[in-house]
Amino acid sequence: MQHKLLVFSDSHGYHEHLVETVKKMQNDVTHVLHLGDGYNDYSKCLNIKDNLIFNFAPGNCDFGTGYASTSTMDINNKKVLMAHGYQFDVKSTYNRICYFAEESNADICLFGHTHIPVDFYHNGILIFNPGSITFSRDLEIPTYGIINIDDNGKIDYALFGIYKKTHKKVYG
Repeated sequence: MQHKLLVFSDSHGYHEHLVETVKKMQNDVTHVLHLGDGYNDYSKCLNIKDNLIFNFAPGNCDFGTGYASTSTMDINNKKVLMAHGYQFDVKSTYNRICYFAEESNADICLFGHTHIPVDFYHNGILIFNPGSITFSRDLEIPTYGIINIDDNGKIDYALFGIYKKTHKKVYG
């Protein structure tokens, strides 16, 4: 079965775009992943559809969520690592999060914190930050990501932006 991951980060108390996007994509995705700084926003999505798989990685603005600061999950034989990123100093360098992804034997490393979309491969690992669903610092529009993992383990991804209530692919 193909898995489609809807990836958000940094909603910071503004749940409108987050909830709207999950409702819009609920029949097209299998997972909803939030990379932190928005636990209360994330929790507003949990009851949108029963068969969606939800996961959260708390950020530096999330307290007492009960979630571990990093987590991994296996999806179609691919190991997906989630972290907010502050604990790896991602605003200064990507080296630490890349090394952690390697040490974790991840195939995909997802992080937030910078509010700037990033995608690149490091030693075969997809390093991906969807930017911010609320306050983008680079594109000046809310952004989120979609990652597909097919039955053969092939990974495709895209970044989407919200332009005046219209969702458009930015790249991918």
